[in-house]
Amino acid sequence: MSGDILTDAELLSAFLEQQDSRALETLIERHSSLVWRVCQQYAHSVPDAEDLFQTTFRKLIEQSARIRNRQTLAVWLMQVARNEALSYLKKSQRTQNSLTLEQLEASMSTESYRERQEDLNALFEELEALPEKYQESVVLCCLEGRTQEQAATELGLTASSVKMRLERGRKLLKRNLLKRGAGLTVVLAAWESNSATASTVVASQLVPATVEQCVAHSVSTTSLVSTPTTAQLSKGALLMATAKKSTIVAGLTMVVAAGLVTGIWFKVHQPSESNGEVFNIRKNEIPSLKLSGDQLAMMGELATELKQ
Repeated sequence: MSGDILTDAELLSAFLEQQDSRALETLIERHSSLVWRVCQQYAHSVPDAEDLFQTTFRKLIEQSARIRNRQTLAVWLMQVARNEALSYLKKSQRTQNSLTLEQLEASMSTESYRERQEDLNALFEELEALPEKYQESVVLCCLEGRTQEQAATELGLTASSVKMRLERGRKLLKRNLLKRGAGLTVVLAAWESNSATASTVVASQLVPATVEQCVAHSVSTTSLVSTPTTAQLSKGALLMATAKKSTIVAGLTMVVAAGLVTGIWFKVHQPSESNGEVFNIRKNEIPSLKLSGDQLAMMGELATELKQ
């Protein structure tokens, strides 16, 4: 992005590499409204929506190494938030009997609300089905409210490229939604209906709390990965000692073997006393060798090492 405004990739790297909590806060604030509205569409209560919100950004920290395109994280966050929300719904359906009366009342929706939910669910599904290059422009401009110039800067594209992608993306989205009996204009209006509330709720306490949670999670994860335990250190020392012993045994084995081979060579290839010529020996004529006292002592040490 232009000027002093950092891209999503730069903000994420600043946090992961330098533990810059302000960079993380900027990143969360940038996409907070999008993630909150996705979570809010599925959650039975505000606390549940807050849990989904925080889980989504914690996943960002946990899975950052797997994110292929860090240039803009809007699409990735939208998909993760929706996946977490769908998992939450499946879990809540299994535990429906444990819900309180207030939660049951909150989950009971009017027909118009259910229709809006269906429209928004169709929107998310069709957005995820779009080609990636269209996804980015549509999500940034239609769901996050970026101007085409802002989206172009964030994506590293020209404004004309973003305009073309946005037009094609909206056209595909409109066509696919119509097949499902939903109009793009109506669906986007439903999306915008709670935008003001979303910004107020998220900005007050949820963003700072999420930043604190992500920082703590990152520190604990880093400690677990980088700090070896006492057991690991002991195991490492044991492996080093074993390797050293193996090296000594291997060296002794080579020395003894070399001595035996040398002795056999000289015994076999010694000159004939009769005419001074080197004679050839048959397999059944290999002479027996007698080991000296030093060689026997070396063999004894080798056997002791092997037993240990």
